[in-house]
Amino acid sequence: MTGRIATSFWNRRTTLRTMSSSGGQRATHIVDVLSAEFGASMAIDPAAFRRRLRKMAASPFAFYRGSAALFYADQLGDFADDRFLDERTGRVWIHGDLHAENFGTYMNASGQLVFNVNVNVNDFDEAYVGPFTWDLRRLPASVALLGYGKALSDTAIGELVAGFARSYLTELRAIAAGGDDAIGSITLDNADGVLRRVLQQARLNTRVDLLAAQTTIDNAADLDWSDVNEPEELTGVLVDLGRAVARMHSVADDESSHDLVDYSTEEAIVAAVDGDEPGFVNHLVDFAHAYGVRARQDHQLFVDLFRNGRLPGI
Repeated sequence: MTGRIATSFWNRRTTLRTMSSSGGQRATHIVDVLSAEFGASMAIDPAAFRRRLRKMAASPFAFYRGSAALFYADQLGDFADDRFLDERTGRVWIHGDLHAENFGTYMNASGQLVFNVNVNVNDFDEAYVGPFTWDLRRLPASVALLGYGKALSDTAIGELVAGFARSYLTELRAIAAGGDDAIGSITLDNADGVLRRVLQQARLNTRVDLLAAQTTIDNAADLDWSDVNEPEELTGVLVDLGRAVARMHSVADDESSHDLVDYSTEEAIVAAVDGDEPGFVNHLVDFAHAYGVRARQDHQLFVDLFRNGRLPGI
């Protein structure tokens, strides 16, 4: 795998050098997309939006997290790609803003603490029916940004993304074979390493809140990436995130209460990918690296636009 990742890296560098968008054109595109997405909110409360934009300016990851609209515009533009998509895999319930900081704990209907994709109103309000690959591209690109911020090599980042992709497919195949009964949860009973610590912290939070007030229980504990830095620890986390995303994609289909997706999403995705699993894994690795570069460039353009007063309404 390492050799393929290295070859892909050099191919990406050639591709990036020939991208059609110049810096000036890209800056204009960023302004247009952000204005279309946030213009109304900017007009209502410019001061509040300035505070939000200053947070986005703090780092490439912060910018990426706050500019999902730009990411999706690119999925229809420079980064459009319909590989592994058909009439079914192009119509899956997706998270809509799946990045590395959108994972944490919550209490399920049985009163058990579980670790999963954050699905509260603040973190799942972008959900819609769309290509399953959009979730699987957005998360690895965020991993590439996190890895870059931790000074990980491109090879190490590629291996993390590859581990996520393989874990996703392994879990999806198990669900396709076993039905919804095979959809499990990451809990204190089966978690280890970093995620076990997150669940233990959530349990402690719950106990503290119960002592403080009988009417309020805050059992949330998000995954804190600042505490996870070495490839060995990161590998285990990304494998678990692959499992969590596979489960998320599997629950809203023909066996759920929703009727927009009236077929088994796990079976559709497995059928689309099984013919070329190595190609699928490499597709996500290549995209993560390429879009990580794009996001870092966009962040710098955004900072220059913001500090020089070129964002309308701010």
